[in-house]
Amino acid sequence: MLQDQLQKHANAAFAALWALVGGLSCAWMIPLEPNMLEEGITLHLSQRMMGGEHLFRDLASFTGPLPFELLALLFRIFGDDLMVARGAVAVMHGCACAAVFGLARNARHDDLAHVAAGLFAATPVLLFPLYSLYFYSVTTVHIAIVATWAASRGIDSNPHAFAAGALVALSALCKQNLGPVLALLLGACLVVLPEVAVRWRRTGAFVAGGAAITVATLTLYGVRGDVGVLFDSLVTLPLTFRDSFDSAYVNMWPPGHFREDIFIDRARYVPAIYGFKYGVFGNVGFIAALATQLLYATPFLALALTVFHGARRGVSKTTWVHSALLLALIPSLFPRTDWGHLVYVLPAALIQLALVARAIGNPLAARACAVALLVGLSGATISTGKWLHANAGPQNFGPKLPVRAVNQMLKTPELPRLIRTLRQRVAPGEPIYVARSEPLIYFATGASNPTPYSGVIPGIDDEQERTIIKGLDQVRFAVMSDIDQPMFLYYNDELPNVWAYLERHFRVAPGSSPGWLTLLERSKDRGPALIDLFDLRDRGHPWVRQATERTEPIEKDAPRIAARRNRRVLSFWSAQGGGGIDFEIDVPEDSVFQADVGLAKVIGLRREYSHPKRVDMIVSIRAAGSKDVFEPIARATVHTGMHRGYAWKPIQADLAEFAGQRVELRLEMRPHRRIEGRDQLVWFGSPRIAGPPAR
Repeated sequence: MLQDQLQKHANAAFAALWALVGGLSCAWMIPLEPNMLEEGITLHLSQRMMGGEHLFRDLASFTGPLPFELLALLFRIFGDDLMVARGAVAVMHGCACAAVFGLARNARHDDLAHVAAGLFAATPVLLFPLYSLYFYSVTTVHIAIVATWAASRGIDSNPHAFAAGALVALSALCKQNLGPVLALLLGACLVVLPEVAVRWRRTGAFVAGGAAITVATLTLYGVRGDVGVLFDSLVTLPLTFRDSFDSAYVNMWPPGHFREDIFIDRARYVPAIYGFKYGVFGNVGFIAALATQLLYATPFLALALTVFHGARRGVSKTTWVHSALLLALIPSLFPRTDWGHLVYVLPAALIQLALVARAIGNPLAARACAVALLVGLSGATISTGKWLHANAGPQNFGPKLPVRAVNQMLKTPELPRLIRTLRQRVAPGEPIYVARSEPLIYFATGASNPTPYSGVIPGIDDEQERTIIKGLDQVRFAVMSDIDQPMFLYYNDELPNVWAYLERHFRVAPGSSPGWLTLLERSKDRGPALIDLFDLRDRGHPWVRQATERTEPIEKDAPRIAARRNRRVLSFWSAQGGGGIDFEIDVPEDSVFQADVGLAKVIGLRREYSHPKRVDMIVSIRAAGSKDVFEPIARATVHTGMHRGYAWKPIQADLAEFAGQRVELRLEMRPHRRIEGRDQLVWFGSPRIAGPPAR
């Protein structure tokens, strides 16, 4: 009895120690790396909730309310500071580390139990940066781990089973696709694993815990009158999502090589630390590709070994309970498979391997093995953490973001310059619009958001467009990702009317650098687009001109290009003598042709393209069906080079003399001298026929 008491106190002391180690590991990383999208959404919406706005009614979201409600409460108590949010993550991580040790100690009684806790304690560093940021996936995983520990204790205890049910419900209030699956699997464990005489009591306690949280949540939102919007946001809205973010799973064969479609998108798949150190846009070597493949295989390997050992020699009840957590996390890899999703499954997979590893009969040998593994893990963690701090840039994102960037893109001066400019030119609380996926800018600048949206939400395009355009009428400045997202969706496909508004009423702010973010400012009205030639690109007739001046149609499709600097890119191929594309249109009354030319580089899905140098970009016209020569109506010379071509150059022509006529409109590139080599890509920026500006 005394020995059992001593062991119990020792386990409690070790759990507290691992909580401290995990908290310190996370705290070491929280001064690093701003996160523009995921953490930006949570900070921005929580800050607005602190000011009195209601989630789901006033603020659009399709994930559970708990992370936002919790952070809004912390902001009210401690102030709306980034370190308040990240400090909460460090506390959660410490609690989860203690829970992992408790799980491991219940599963195995040798010193290898410490290895499982050490693995999770190291995740903020080795899986940097996703375990030191505050957003819903981080909160979900930490709560789910503690719920799993409670369920393992709930096999023998009604209070622990009740707590497990409550915690699973809380995880569902963070990420609703994980909670129900975890509830079913842990509930099944509490049906099967306890003694027959008590299993229904354990299951009843588990269900009661979940029901208590559910009732409390519905009561809170019922008092607010928001139950309907809660249901619509968490159930109805996600069911309308398109499958636009699907991605392929990493191929397992041949080892050390990605298949072509994986290699194209390798930046999404390889571990983040590798990307920080070596970059992933060049060649990913055999070792890095093999390591990536093994990491993606680890969750399935861990489950397979659990079933294998369970069938042969049996595994502990706690090991089965933890395998329920791993099984519940694996669906988050599909349909979107990337490192940002694997990172939340991988720790559970590695912990599962530690739980099913064969016990070492000799206590001294087990202790020596545990010490060796922990020393190696500590060395890797400390060296990686020191490298991250040594390679972080300066703290230059303003007083609201006291962090240093490690990601090379965030270390460039564009984001600090943008934040500084907005803080200087925008009054506190003045509305701005951040067009795509950088809502952290709202939090960093103190500007307000005139819309309920912190990013693009699939499936409600019409509603978003109406609301955003109404909000845009209030703003002087907008921020746009300079390169629209060619890897997933194009903003001008998702919200075309919003894009049209930005093209019509905004220009690139003078002095805005040619980096990955573009600052737009309101300018004079360019008039509505009566005919958008970019939208008609599939009905155009592309052609190339050979060196002999002979023109001929070309069947080779031009690639889809990401929009740049507030213009969509209409591209076409050229040959030695140039090339172009023709459109048949009916010219409206009181209209002008508008476009831009001269941008040096654009980016497609698979590669970057450079514009030919020393060429003329010509717009010409003739009557439809006529054999007459095309009459030039506008011309601009493009000289792209080392210090040129970072901005669009407008080109415009009055179409008054062609009003009411059906004509052929030609967009053309003619080089000053013959182009050598293979076909080259050429482009106009957002060509259109525009009507008179609004009065």
